[in-house]
Amino acid sequence: MAKRYESIQVMLSASHRRSIGRAAAAAKPIEACGLLVGTRRTGQAEIESVTVLANYTRRDRHSYYEIAPVDFLRVENEAHARNRDVIGAWHSHPHGPILPSATDRDLAWPDWCYVIAGFRDDGTMQLGAWRFVDNRMIEDQLSQ
Repeated sequence: MAKRYESIQVMLSASHRRSIGRAAAAAKPIEACGLLVGTRRTGQAEIESVTVLANYTRRDRHSYYEIAPVDFLRVENEAHARNRDVIGAWHSHPHGPILPSATDRDLAWPDWCYVIAGFRDDGTMQLGAWRFVDNRMIEDQLSQ
């Protein structure tokens, strides 16, 4: 019998959604990125802060993102000082769907929250949430 994977609820406030949207739109045509800080409980991840960080990669920034280790450590230390954790990352797909790409899947960390921002043809932003569990991406439910 195939194993069933349960989605979790990812709590992302309207102001955090706007922050991601502004950063993603401003970075076009390259991928924008940042980290998600918050807490996790069974069946839920609550995002308490969203960072916007420079896309550090030396690869094609139109279809790839990377967060500088120094930025990651700074955000992680700030989160721990507030008894919180880095529980995921967000990035944009400036010219594609909000589905995780093959690269997203290959580089995903187990059980982290990944929020992907994309843009429809009419320019409106859409968001999706994903986790990498047992070598597959599971779509999670975004709520406010």
